[in-house]
Amino acid sequence: MNFKDLSNKELISDFEKLVISERKITHLVLLHILEIEQRKLYAEFGYESLFTYLTKHFGYGESSAYRRIQSARLLKQVPQASAQLETGALNLS
Repeated sequence: MNFKDLSNKELISDFEKLVISERKITHLVLLHILEIEQRKLYAEFGYESLFTYLTKHFGYGESSAYRRIQSARLLKQVPQASAQLETGALNLS
């Protein structure tokens, strides 16, 4: 993509849309991680833990995998955190 052809307004508008999409996707990723953990699907692929599954199978860094697992668990315990995650009021760190 050639950003030089975009006006400042177009660049900022595109970026804002991407940030909103990123938050929604992150929320969906966390919900999937939670369901994978509940079903223990990682074991079906020969992994002893969800953490190992995320790091070895999907290539997440250890800290990234840990934050996602903890955030997914938080969504289960505190359902209102979902909305905060999507609005950006809450993040993975």
